[in-house]
Amino acid sequence: MAGEITYRGKLAYNKDDADSFDLGDLTANMTGTKAQRGRQTCGTVEEALVLGEVPAGSAWFICRNRDVTNNLLLAPAAGAAYLIEVRPGETAGPFRFLSTVTAPVVKASASTVDFTFLIVSA
Repeated sequence: MAGEITYRGKLAYNKDDADSFDLGDLTANMTGTKAQRGRQTCGTVEEALVLGEVPAGSAWFICRNRDVTNNLLLAPAAGAAYLIEVRPGETAGPFRFLSTVTAPVVKASASTVDFTFLIVSA
């Protein structure tokens, strides 16, 4: 079977000018069989993203920062540069991790951050 993962691609703005980039509903193949939906709280020290049984390499990921003040930061590994910043109330994704990502980490910009996520093996 193909196209087991469905996601939506859209980004729009409206300030002085307006534009929208809308790809509509898209699909991707799911060669794995695992998924993990969760809610995690992280502090200002790097900690592992809770993956459950989902291997991070090539997995699809989406998250929402549920905090009202602090940013959520995401890096591909401990000690690596942070590539994703999710501001309060915002979402990141869906996107696919590189196949070389094996142990992604999260951290709060200050205090603690509560976030929800879905990760799906691809």
